[in-house]
Amino acid sequence: MEKELEQSRDATKALSAIAERAAELETELPRLQYDSISDMRAAEEMMAEAAKLRKLLLEIESKVKLLEREVEFLKKDKSKSKGKIRNLEKKIGALEKKDVDERNK
Repeated sequence: MEKELEQSRDATKALSAIAERAAELETELPRLQYDSISDMRAAEEMMAEAAKLRKLLLEIESKVKLLEREVEFLKKDKSKSKGKIRNLEKKIGALEKKDVDERNK
């Protein structure tokens, strides 16, 4: 009989520990659910922000390519202008020389 009583006490202690742990888990579950929902919302917000940033990146890349083409065009135009300036300077030099020669006559 004592043995059964001892087993009953041990079983009661075990059930008490199990019930206590179950109560802890029941209180922890809503917190974990709230954390999970919060994390999912944060992840969704980050994904939306990442999508916006990808779109912005594409726009910026497009603008950069356009500016690079414009720079190349301006470099070519500058080179042509420098050539024209050299030609005009040669003509001016020739005209000045001609003018000097005529004055010397």
